[in-house]
Amino acid sequence: MIEEVAERLIAALNANTIAHGGTAPGGKAAPGKVTPGKAVTAPKEDKITFEMVKAALVGVKDEKGKPAAVKIIKEAGNSAEMNGIKPARYSAVIAACEEIMGEAAEDPEDDDSLC
Repeated sequence: MIEEVAERLIAALNANTIAHGGTAPGGKAAPGKVTPGKAVTAPKEDKITFEMVKAALVGVKDEKGKPAAVKIIKEAGNSAEMNGIKPARYSAVIAACEEIMGEAAEDPEDDDSLC
């Protein structure tokens, strides 16, 4: 179970890194292929795969909850379900996933209203 979760998180992180034009840490791998511990070269925008989109959405679901992932599917993916997302919307979905995953949890020590 833990191994499966770790693999999904690695896949989501690699997909996010790729969407920003970077490469994942490690050696080289085929564009769009997510292999834990190996680098993933950044694909061209039209090379974003459904598997990358799925990994990013699973990462959002695991970290932010199912409602957040469903909202991205509906708004950025322009679809009622993940399998209905068209390739033309993949980059928008990846960007939305990155945006929500980038929202840092506020540190209670930094919040003056708690004092």
